[in-house]
Amino acid sequence: MSSRPDWVGPSLEIFHQRYLSGDGKPVIVTDALRSWGALTRWSFDLFKAHYGSDNVAPRIFTGSKRMKPMTLSDYLDYLDTPEVMPAGLWLDAATLFPCPAPASPTPPLYLAWNVFGRHPELLEDIALSPKFVEDWLPLLPLELRRTMDEATVFFTSGLMIGPKNSHTRLHYDFLDTHAYLAQIIGRKRCVLFSPEDSAALYAVMSTRMSQTSKSSRFSGRRRRMSASWSRVSCYSSPTAGGTT
Repeated sequence: MSSRPDWVGPSLEIFHQRYLSGDGKPVIVTDALRSWGALTRWSFDLFKAHYGSDNVAPRIFTGSKRMKPMTLSDYLDYLDTPEVMPAGLWLDAATLFPCPAPASPTPPLYLAWNVFGRHPELLEDIALSPKFVEDWLPLLPLELRRTMDEATVFFTSGLMIGPKNSHTRLHYDFLDTHAYLAQIIGRKRCVLFSPEDSAALYAVMSTRMSQTSKSSRFSGRRRRMSASWSRVSCYSSPTAGGTT
């Protein structure tokens, strides 16, 4: 296991050479969120007060993949007692048809919230594109980006929220793009597998193999991961973080 790569204030040229060329490698940029208003203004109480009536559908990403429609306010209340599953309708994540509740014990519900499409005012508190990379996605027409977001279960940027012990399955990110993760509230562990380990991992989602190095993310740090690496995310406290 190699030591965790941290970086402060990289230039575009050096960042590309060290972390984007070839298969690339993950890195934690320790000062990337220093100017973000989200670090001081965002909280679960703020989301509940301003956006609590939003309809959301947190998911179970492992085992029987299911969704549970509810309001954001109800989901944020659930974060305090994730061992108590809210009553109500369950949906099959693949068909969106009603289905039976999953067998106990049920993994914690994890929310991928397309918040910036609904509430673009929150973009004033963050910077979606790091200054040390060339991000072409914002150059696409707005309507095309909206269509891409609505056509799949993924989105180009959003907020990920989960209680303690919630997690995702091993995966690549949207359209195999590079991932930029910013931890704003709580703690999260990312387990990454290098492309050279592909032969030892099971195929997921497609014919491609899973791939990624192991480290933790804390509030105020931003992580960049190459498209050729995949990850499993595990939460060690109620947490909120952005992904682009």
